[in-house]
Amino acid sequence: MERLREIIRSKNECLVVAGAMHTKHAFTGPQVLHIDLTNRCNYDCLACWCRSPLLGDKAMPDWEKKLTLPLPIIRGVIDDIAEMGGLEQVKLVGGGEPFMHPDIVEIIAYIKEKIGKVDIDINTNFSLVTKDVATRLIELN
Repeated sequence: MERLREIIRSKNECLVVAGAMHTKHAFTGPQVLHIDLTNRCNYDCLACWCRSPLLGDKAMPDWEKKLTLPLPIIRGVIDDIAEMGGLEQVKLVGGGEPFMHPDIVEIIAYIKEKIGKVDIDINTNFSLVTKDVATRLIELN
């Protein structure tokens, strides 16, 4: 099984290089997908690159702090990426706490359903992960 993974990874790397050399056509999708789910957050951390009070007028404006990517758009992106192939990692992040997105668990399940074996990284303060959510995440592997 490990050898098969190496062959697939090698094939994907060749397709990436072929696309770069062609310059007008990509032969595979991206290896990493970064989705900013929401800018909403339940904290105002001092070290936050968006909200820190130390940022003064450079902090994210209040209207922007309320933005959340709608589920249909997220599903559409995942569908498109799944069709392209080559994806190895999804990063669920944003200017806020990903678990403040009302559909976070559904999004993770959809990624697993559409793309299959892929690493999912979530940049979270973990404060909103309940026992039920943790159990569901474990079920989703």
